[in-house]
Amino acid sequence: MMGYKLKNITGDITSQQYTWSLKIGYAITQLRFSTNVNNLPSNGKTATEIKTLLKENPAEFQRIINNTQKEFPEESMRHLDPIVVLENNGTFFVHDGNGRLLKAIVENIEFVDAYIGTQNNAPKSNHWVPTSYLQKLSNERCCYSKYCENLIMQSSNLRTELM
Repeated sequence: MMGYKLKNITGDITSQQYTWSLKIGYAITQLRFSTNVNNLPSNGKTATEIKTLLKENPAEFQRIINNTQKEFPEESMRHLDPIVVLENNGTFFVHDGNGRLLKAIVENIEFVDAYIGTQNNAPKSNHWVPTSYLQKLSNERCCYSKYCENLIMQSSNLRTELM
């Protein structure tokens, strides 16, 4: 079971504008980081660029190894979860699993399992709406209902006065 941290990917995962497929043994050389990981300036960089950077920087390489060992202890199987990747104009950005990608790089693992989402240009129809938006709609409806009730009450009072 995938243990996602709370991130803003729910809309992407549930959107009908993405077609999802699980790729077993996906080459990490095709992947780009979507955020900085372990205080490493990795945002937008490819796995290959980070691998080169770490080879040229042995102290940084050791620091990253130590941090990934803390983040992914031996008894945890989290590092085996597939990562979530969105394809955008032929570029593949990791949206969940940047730490697991970094772990694969420092452990010289060339392939990972990944859910790949590609845009399919389908019109939006049945997609999730954030709960906060639904709450706002509910509050607006409630306020509008009270406004309408007040108008009806005033109209009724006016009618009573006129009779």
